[in-house]
Amino acid sequence: MNGYFQLMITDQGTGIKVFAATEGGVSITTPDVREYLDKRSITYDIVALDNAVSAANGSVAMINATPLMPERESCRLTVSDDEMTVTGYFYPPSDGKKGEEMSADEVKKDLAFQKITYGIQEETIKAFFAKREYCKEIVLALGKKVREGSDASIEYLFSTDMHAKPELKEDGTVDFFNLNLISHVQEGDEVAKLTPEDPGEDGWNVYGKPVMPQKVKHLDLKGNKNTKLSEDKLTLTATVNGHVSLSANGVVEVSNVFTVPEVGVSSGNINYDGSIVINGDVDSGYEVKASGDIEVKGSVSGAILRAKGNVVLTRGMNGMTKGEIHAGGNVVTKFLEAATVRAGGTVSAESIMRSTVFAGAEIYVDGKRGFIAGGQVSAKERITAKTLGSELGVNTLVEVGADPTLKESVKKMQAEIADAEKKKEAIQEPLANLLRKLKAGVTLTPEQLKYLQQLNMQNKILDGLIEKNTKACDDAKQQMKDAKRAEVIVNETAYPGTTIGIADYTRDLKTPVKYSRFIIDEGEIRIAGL
Repeated sequence: MNGYFQLMITDQGTGIKVFAATEGGVSITTPDVREYLDKRSITYDIVALDNAVSAANGSVAMINATPLMPERESCRLTVSDDEMTVTGYFYPPSDGKKGEEMSADEVKKDLAFQKITYGIQEETIKAFFAKREYCKEIVLALGKKVREGSDASIEYLFSTDMHAKPELKEDGTVDFFNLNLISHVQEGDEVAKLTPEDPGEDGWNVYGKPVMPQKVKHLDLKGNKNTKLSEDKLTLTATVNGHVSLSANGVVEVSNVFTVPEVGVSSGNINYDGSIVINGDVDSGYEVKASGDIEVKGSVSGAILRAKGNVVLTRGMNGMTKGEIHAGGNVVTKFLEAATVRAGGTVSAESIMRSTVFAGAEIYVDGKRGFIAGGQVSAKERITAKTLGSELGVNTLVEVGADPTLKESVKKMQAEIADAEKKKEAIQEPLANLLRKLKAGVTLTPEQLKYLQQLNMQNKILDGLIEKNTKACDDAKQQMKDAKRAEVIVNETAYPGTTIGIADYTRDLKTPVKYSRFIIDEGEIRIAGL
């Protein structure tokens, strides 16, 4: 039982009795008593009060010589910050001149007066009045806690890794081709499963107002024509034998596989709605386009390869300054020379020479050679290589961070937002005037009604454009902010002639740098250890 105190009202003055806590209860403190007295404007001798609290023996200690009216039994109500709990702290009535006692109905009326209506703890209140325990927090009302939900999630039953990296074999060579980037499926195979969102359940605070759970993310399974969605929309199944991949916009792409011996004079250009496996070479001047993956088991000259999925080259590409690779996913190749490559995921190679390469995730160059020399290589997150540049000082630009086109996109979107806001401002006055007339009961002419409809439609279109561009702009700015966490890793040597770029910062190397990481620190590119 907690310690508590009780006023003693006499004709000679006011005293106080302080009772010690029992059975592990909480002792009363001087501030507890002072709060009670101050609130009731009762004067007191602080020394006498301190002595009474310290002794806590139940004897009467006089704290002033002023006779007072009896003090009723009372209750201090406290509502928690989240408005989910109300506690009562009861004080006993004065002794000597006996104060009145409260009733359970009075407590309930006090709660109602403060508009506390939900979760009244009837049994707890009843129990208090059956066995009064003072100076103790008692829960008088309890809200219903909100049950938070969870976002929907999709389990893809195939590899969606956009950061695929080759493994270093025991002999020091790199296994670029056992990455399981291309996922084979059979008709009837499940390729994705959806766990729907759980919206959660509303709670109620003690004032009887609903407390909403946080919004959760809704997802839908999306597949192409070679997939089938179950009736409950929770499972996606392949309807053909082929390859499966995930597109940038979240569509599961199951594609048929088209196999050709080689691409050249005998085949011409290839454009296939599916995945393509080329068992031989791809000659210069030809183009191969696939809605799925492209796998070339021979070599590639100055050709153009376009795939929405991954591109895997068993040997490599000598682009002869006109060869290009465009992949929505990853690019894995033995080497790149005089080529232009753009990948949505990771680019992995053993060497990159005089090429322009961009990766939406990483560029990983390793193996016995493991060098990047000449040209420009860019990645959003990280570039890792054994060697950058060469002893001959060949100019090599290595950049990490946001997509270089991002800044221009932000400027364009900001200009579109400003233009839309200007147009929106221009239509507000005529729109408001017509709406005021309608509200006042004025009959509008057919021309005015048509004009009102046009203004309303234009207003909605402009609002949508502003909202869409604002979100895209915020996302782009966040990407540029994240870009400052990007890094360049050199596992052996970066030679003079190499320029390192991270986000908006650049650094030209004047001397060789070994075994280092290039990072942004305190507004400049610094060299850190591995």
